[in-house]
Amino acid sequence: TNHTSVHLTHFGLLQNPFPVAPDDANFYLSDTIEEIITEIVHGITARKGFIMLTGDVGLGKTTITRRILRILESKEVHTSLVFHTSLKDVDLLREINRDFGLPVDGASDSAQLGDQLQQLNDFLVAQYGQGKNCAIIIDDAQNLDRDSLELVRMISNLEVDQQKIVQILLVGQTELMTTLTSRAMRQLYSRIVIRKVVRSLSQAELRSYVQFKLNTAGNQGRITLTPFAYWRLYRLSKGNFRSL
Repeated sequence: TNHTSVHLTHFGLLQNPFPVAPDDANFYLSDTIEEIITEIVHGITARKGFIMLTGDVGLGKTTITRRILRILESKEVHTSLVFHTSLKDVDLLREINRDFGLPVDGASDSAQLGDQLQQLNDFLVAQYGQGKNCAIIIDDAQNLDRDSLELVRMISNLEVDQQKIVQILLVGQTELMTTLTSRAMRQLYSRIVIRKVVRSLSQAELRSYVQFKLNTAGNQGRITLTPFAYWRLYRLSKGNFRSL
């Protein structure tokens, strides 16, 4: 840690400009990412139903998801965030209900799927009756098995007065797209209204990103990169945040 501090001091930085953990407070919003966030938030607030966000590892999907979550909460959308995607069937449904604040303890595995689904439906109907919107966000959704995806589809069917009473955002790596476009999953895929893909930074975006990260880390102008250095960074990272 002291070694790192010496390097930061030498370069006039107050903190590491490129931390390993997702950095929501100092997240670089490219025009493309801002457009993705805006469209997904609008899709949820407009009760569009089913939405999907995919992209390769290291492109900021988790941080984008946190940003969307914060915006939704500021708009008083009731959210349930699920990231334990190894859970299956009733356990997945329990996790959704638990994050909505519903009581889930004491339910046995075998016969409780219908009860948990009914409990969720009653909650969503009550929220809708009060003019409130609800959203379920599932991160790392590429890990969901076929039965769990079918359960998610069942939840997405819940409606009142032909209005979706819950909006679902699936966030996952590119394998999620492969799974959902398979013949077995075509019924679910056809229900997805908005499909967004996070892509690697362009050369111009990478330059803006590096400058932004240095400035937020307290750069006093001591660090300048040549055009060749930016070109090398782009070649080596291929525009992926995590490779920088």
